[in-house]
Amino acid sequence: MLETKQSRIKCSVWSNGAEGFGLNVLGGIVVRKQNFDRGESPILVELNGEYVRINIDKDGFWAGCGHLIKKSLKPWFQERGLKTGDRVWLEIVEPKKRFRLSL
Repeated sequence: MLETKQSRIKCSVWSNGAEGFGLNVLGGIVVRKQNFDRGESPILVELNGEYVRINIDKDGFWAGCGHLIKKSLKPWFQERGLKTGDRVWLEIVEPKKRFRLSL
């Protein structure tokens, strides 16, 4: 059987209950290591046709929570009526560098 490359990454909406917003990359450290490279930080995530930079060069992402934190994600979530825990996808545009947020 041929192994196919993953074209998107399952995530959930994350908020710290205050001003912190982001994505929780689901699947643990294995998924993070397969799809991200600390040396490529910051990654680019497309929102409504524009890219935002998200830092992944931090211990919390690699050894802890796996959150992609960026306050500018909040309006995208709100426009779509999303709340903490809702599932979204990071489509892989350019492996380990550029992604597109989608439902």
